[in-house]
Amino acid sequence: MTVRPDVIVIMTDEERAAPPYENSDITRWRAETLTGRAWFDEHALNFGRHYTGSLACVPSRPTIFTGHYPDVHGVTQTDGLGKMADDSRLRWLRAGEVPTLGHWFRAGGYDTHYDGKWHISHADLIDENTGQVLATNNSAGEVDQEAVDAYRAA
Repeated sequence: MTVRPDVIVIMTDEERAAPPYENSDITRWRAETLTGRAWFDEHALNFGRHYTGSLACVPSRPTIFTGHYPDVHGVTQTDGLGKMADDSRLRWLRAGEVPTLGHWFRAGGYDTHYDGKWHISHADLIDENTGQVLATNNSAGEVDQEAVDAYRAA
C-alpha cells in the first residue's frame, strides 16, 4: 500500500500577500487579528507568487483547477446581476471536458472531496419547494443527507 500525504486545498476570495511597503500598524494588526492566517503561512505550502488567471472569480477558479487560461477552458464570465447561472450565454466547464485537479488526484489514488463555493460548472439541483439551489448542509454546517443523496443520484 502506498502512503500518500494528505492534501487539503483551501481557497479564499479577495486576499493577497502583504506588500513590502505595509506600515507597522497594519503589520501588527495582521499578527494580532489573523492568527489562523499566520499559522498557515508557517505550516503550509503557500503560493506567494501566484497571479490570478482572471480578475473575475468564476473564470479564475477553473483556471486554478485545470491549469488552463480562460481562453482555453472557455469559462470567461461571472454570474450575478447581469447574467444568472443558468443563462444560456454564460459558459461553464462541462463534465469530462477538461481534467481538473480532482481528476489528477483521483488518478493518483486519492479519495477526493470538495466543499464550498464551486463556481466551475453549473451543476446545482433546484429545490422544487423553494426554487432555490438545493443545499447539502444548513447554516450550522450540519449535513442534509437526503440532499447529498439527491446530488449523488443526479
